[in-house]
Amino acid sequence: EEGIKYQVNIRMRTKNHGYKWFDASGLASRDENGHPVQMAGSIIDIHDTILYKKQIETSNQAKDKIFAILSHDLRAPLIGIKGLLDLQTEGEISEQNFKEYVHLMHDGISNALKTLDNVLLWSSTQMHTAKVEASSFRMKNIFNDVEQFHRYFSKQKEIQISYQTDDTLYGYGDPNHIFIITRNLVSNAIKFTRKGGLVKVNALMKEDCIEVSVEDNGVGMDTIVIEKLLSKSNYDSTHGTEREKGTGLGIRLVLDLLELNHGKLRIVSTLGKGSSFTYSIPLAESKP
Repeated sequence: EEGIKYQVNIRMRTKNHGYKWFDASGLASRDENGHPVQMAGSIIDIHDTILYKKQIETSNQAKDKIFAILSHDLRAPLIGIKGLLDLQTEGEISEQNFKEYVHLMHDGISNALKTLDNVLLWSSTQMHTAKVEASSFRMKNIFNDVEQFHRYFSKQKEIQISYQTDDTLYGYGDPNHIFIITRNLVSNAIKFTRKGGLVKVNALMKEDCIEVSVEDNGVGMDTIVIEKLLSKSNYDSTHGTEREKGTGLGIRLVLDLLELNHGKLRIVSTLGKGSSFTYSIPLAESKP
């Protein structure tokens, strides 16, 4: 009607039953009376270009997130620790008062190291350089390491954590990845459980896999929040029950590492009553 060229990106099914992106454009030819008689145009495969643009957008989002974490979440606790050490070195704070702040420095360093571990590993998953060193491992050993890591934080918040698993239960995957997955889920449970609450960590053998659940009686969440958590484009972070801050990478990293280790994550939650995060990983065919 307007005598102008049309151009649109479309997604079409191909002969091999897959889908690809194409750029479709055309212009109507008209007769001497101005009536359109035929359409001439082209359809160009732009699938790789579209995917590349999406990869660039994802990469830019990841870079922005990493810079934000480095400039705030890692820098802030280190500045605080340096300030206390400066006061002690200059004699501006007594030995007794300095000792009272030692546990705060311990907390800050532990959180900074955990954040750094998450950032480095998540960055490698985004750049597709993360290596999976799969082997058979005992689930009890993973639980022991996670318990040791969270002992101070759970005590500080007066949260009771129980770990239950069979001593003979062996999984298959990268044990370091499984440790970080479990550690992050327990950290999440502690963060969103009120002081004096309860967290249960259990591992059970199913027909062809191991199911590990981290269940708390914390604040819970609605279906909208769950959908955001399971979305790989989500970077939102929410304060915990004691105003604990996060980076927004915890669940993202869990999802990425589970994908690398052929696992899945399931979330069940009721607002105001608590949440249950359950992941599955392959069973070990043989014990080491």
